[in-house]
Amino acid sequence: MFNFFIPIIDPSIKEWSKEARFLRWLTFLWLFLGIIALFSASYHSAQQDFGNGFHYIIRQTIWIWIGLQGFNIIVKMPLKYLMKFVPFFIFFLLSLILLTKTGLGHTVNGATRWIKIGPAIIQPSELIKPFLVLQSAYIFGFWHRHSLRIKIQWILIFSAVLAGILIQPNLSTTALCGISLWLIALASGIPVRYLITAAASGLSAASFSVYTHRYQLKRILSFLDPWKDEIAKTDGYQLIQSLIAVGSGGIFGLGYGQSIQKWSYLPIHYTDFIFSVYAEEFGFIGSIFLLLLLFVYATFTLKILINCTHPVKRLIAVGSGFETKGSRSKESSRLLTYGLTNFDLVEINKANKPIDKVEVWLGKQSYVDEHVDADIYKTIKKAKKRLLKISLKYDGPVEAPIKKNQKIGTYRVVYDQELIGE
Repeated sequence: MFNFFIPIIDPSIKEWSKEARFLRWLTFLWLFLGIIALFSASYHSAQQDFGNGFHYIIRQTIWIWIGLQGFNIIVKMPLKYLMKFVPFFIFFLLSLILLTKTGLGHTVNGATRWIKIGPAIIQPSELIKPFLVLQSAYIFGFWHRHSLRIKIQWILIFSAVLAGILIQPNLSTTALCGISLWLIALASGIPVRYLITAAASGLSAASFSVYTHRYQLKRILSFLDPWKDEIAKTDGYQLIQSLIAVGSGGIFGLGYGQSIQKWSYLPIHYTDFIFSVYAEEFGFIGSIFLLLLLFVYATFTLKILINCTHPVKRLIAVGSGFETKGSRSKESSRLLTYGLTNFDLVEINKANKPIDKVEVWLGKQSYVDEHVDADIYKTIKKAKKRLLKISLKYDGPVEAPIKKNQKIGTYRVVYDQELIGE
């Protein structure tokens, strides 16, 4: 009950691997830094708009709590149970995305991307990201096993999601989701011709959107040269003020809470451009530290990819790693996605318990690898090409802990076609 109110407390993490525990605490550090930066960047605006300087901090803390609850549920839930609900959430959130264009949407700064439900304002295109990663990992991970009908059906659904986000209009989120899907497909090893076709279609859709929405073209031009005379006073103003904030921070920054640009000079300073305020207050050193955190995230994502041999979980790590580093989504959706990357990091057996069956994933080191003879090893390599899972079942129980090079009895190889949820 105690960990329900303080969800960062979870005794079960003792069974996790060192990599998983480190990545979990790294996420909490990221959340803590985000709350600190948000408080400084938003206090003045919240006080001015709502009469409460803690308004955005309270709201963000609620979202973090919800995200942590979802995280704790997901890491303990077998993947096969979670996958049963993924299509439902995709269709539900796709319906909400389409509803934003029917008059029920909430418009902010000319874009209708939100739906207001009571006091809460949700952005369906952000919430759908982790479910896109899950479903695309399943589809592309078992691409060779799905029928043509299933492949076409889900390609069309993914396309509908991207199209729905694009017409809001929201080119940046569409690009992020599209690139995530493309990278997952690339990592799955599907034929190159499909990847080229998808990339060409995506670029064509993006070009058409830029052509039909002139403000998107202006944003691109202002990004390339915000100081140009006809741009600097309009579309380039925000970027210029952002660069001024970053440059004003110098080496060590102006100090926490001492940003000048957040005082009505820099628009949207507590959301999209919060890094500018952070850089102004913490300087070059603080900015490098933040970028190093992203680098560590990327490194551990790569390590997970290398160690993970489960086709679906490996692709989940690809998509969630890219989403985490490339997205501005709420912490809740980030944590939901992050929780899916830890399945392959838990140790195979628990210490001090009798072992009568040990399951190992292909290519992953385990206690039994040292006792597999040449014939069994060839069988494993052959099965690996077919993405099968092998269970080594032992005739006699062995008392744990197992020592290195300890003989652990006879074994037989069992093939298991069902990879999801084990």
